[in-house]
Amino acid sequence: MAAKDWILMLFASLVIAGCSSCSGGSGSSAPTATAPTPPANPTPPAPAGTTFPLHIDAGHRYLITASGEPYFLQGDAAWSLIARLTREQITQYLDDRQARGFNAIIVELIEHKFSDNPPNNAYGDPPFLTPNDFTTPNEKYFQHAAYAIGEAARRGMVVLLAPAYLGIDGGDEGWYAAMTDQGTTRLKQYGRYVGTRFKDYTNIVWVHGGDFNPPEGRSFRAVAEGIVEIEPAALHTFHGARNSSAFGVISPQDPWLRLNNIYTSDDNIVSSAFTEYSRATAPFFLIEAVYDQRGVDANGVRREAYQAILSGASGHVIGHDLVWQFAPGWQNALDTSATRSIAPMQALMSLLHWPALEPDTQAALIVSGGGTAADKVAASIAPDGTVAVLYVPNRRNVTANFARMPSAQVRLRWFNPVTGALTEMPGSPVARSAAQLLSPPTDASAPDWVAVAEAVQ
Repeated sequence: MAAKDWILMLFASLVIAGCSSCSGGSGSSAPTATAPTPPANPTPPAPAGTTFPLHIDAGHRYLITASGEPYFLQGDAAWSLIARLTREQITQYLDDRQARGFNAIIVELIEHKFSDNPPNNAYGDPPFLTPNDFTTPNEKYFQHAAYAIGEAARRGMVVLLAPAYLGIDGGDEGWYAAMTDQGTTRLKQYGRYVGTRFKDYTNIVWVHGGDFNPPEGRSFRAVAEGIVEIEPAALHTFHGARNSSAFGVISPQDPWLRLNNIYTSDDNIVSSAFTEYSRATAPFFLIEAVYDQRGVDANGVRREAYQAILSGASGHVIGHDLVWQFAPGWQNALDTSATRSIAPMQALMSLLHWPALEPDTQAALIVSGGGTAADKVAASIAPDGTVAVLYVPNRRNVTANFARMPSAQVRLRWFNPVTGALTEMPGSPVARSAAQLLSPPTDASAPDWVAVAEAVQ
């Protein structure tokens, strides 16, 4: 463990020092009028390492890489990337996110509202040769999309790709009205097209729906079924309205739906995660909660992520209002306190062997100070009791029950989710107790802290 501690501290020092390869600068995302037409990209680039395709094994609550390793999904909302950015801007964005520790992005394949000239991309190419006709795909548009997806693959990043985002309440932000007019036969044809066009891009996970639980699901199901005809092994999930889950809206009996997710507010993450953890053993992840600067600060973004992961989720996606739509000034919003928290979280999860942790759904670890709703303490413990983890979202005393620990002595440490520092608690190791007081440090660098308890062998 000492060697891992040293690695973690080194990792943290790099995070504190800053990310030398991360992007900065300012300016609008709008391309120049003379932006060149993107060239064809017929051969997908080889993905980094042996990551893709991801898959799911029965009984495992996490995604698995092609080489059999657990995949801890840390995603960023980049909904309008394909439609709004030039190739140079796509590279700038992906380089920044890779350097910060993100390994996933969520993106719309076709954009209905949030681009400079929707639904056209930055080069003026529409997705369909005939407006709103899903059977007339424009290859130039989808070449540009292929470039973005391929560049993500080069960086070992999964693309959570929405083939046709529905839009809030089925309104003008998405394609619901146009899809309803198209009918299922034409939409299945579109599904076959995108399935064929992107079948060699193994870093795609398909995301159907989009901020809406439609009264009928024939339209998006037709797209999914068309993709499945071409790519039967591809992973699919569903993105519904806020405070819903994929399996809560769409029956997991649908043959294409194998990956679950939760879409929450900022005050019900733990309860939503517990519901999905008990519903099925399929992996689920936090697909969205509340974005950075929309209604929460960096502490709130970290809280959402840690509460989800320690309550059973296999990953999470965060976002920023300027970045997801690539509005003017988006480059200045790449470097925030929230995004700087991604690398320390990845380091901690690696240190803890997170796939082995089980959420404390019965609150057996928490005697007092557990809180409620948004400030609820989230906790996990290894099945053998050797490791327990508690996330305390704001500085307060918590009394924990470590009676399950299989040793007489328990090592206690605090992890700072801002800096990545892991420090011994005063008096550690302590005698195993069913009422151990945990008092977070007074260090002003972080209002939230993670308690790590380990059995002393």
